[in-house]
Amino acid sequence: LGTVALLNSLRVTGNQGELYVLDAGLTPAERAVLDGPATVVSLPETRGNPALFSPYPHLLDPTGVVVVIDCDIIVTASLEPITRLAQEGQICVCPAWTEDARKRWFAEWEQELQLRAPLRRGEEWVHVGFVAFDTEHWPGFLERWWEVSGLVPSEDIFKNGRVAFSAGDADALNALLMSEIPREGVAILSPDDEV
Repeated sequence: LGTVALLNSLRVTGNQGELYVLDAGLTPAERAVLDGPATVVSLPETRGNPALFSPYPHLLDPTGVVVVIDCDIIVTASLEPITRLAQEGQICVCPAWTEDARKRWFAEWEQELQLRAPLRRGEEWVHVGFVAFDTEHWPGFLERWWEVSGLVPSEDIFKNGRVAFSAGDADALNALLMSEIPREGVAILSPDDEV
């Protein structure tokens, strides 16, 4: 139901891009409802935990502006201002909901996730439910996020928030944004942009 609401909300607000949905356990009837308004993509067999799948669009070899949205989000306005920011070279993300979550940072991310640049302190941890970027400016970003997500220990996902990898692919994304992606390449949207 959340996915249907998301797809409808995108169309009602004038967002006309191609839509893809990852099938992580849909019934044939549910898949049939979604296939048409969106292209339904089968779950990759290379990963077991769906909490590591946000960067799955890498497997589709996308071009242009890519917007990754969790299926529990309803879009209430045109994404055009955000896609314009992405076309200008920004990776657009929304801040975490709480002040405590925004301070999330673990030194072990650098080694465990095999980061290619030092992990910086003092940057804001962001929510993974909405990410927009342009493949022209960031051609390897989605693939790298996919690779780093694959290094997250599945057994730690959804454990107590003080565990380094309890947020799955969100921790992978944030580790990348705090290391391999320059600070000036990230646009943290207003907290009001995602409620």
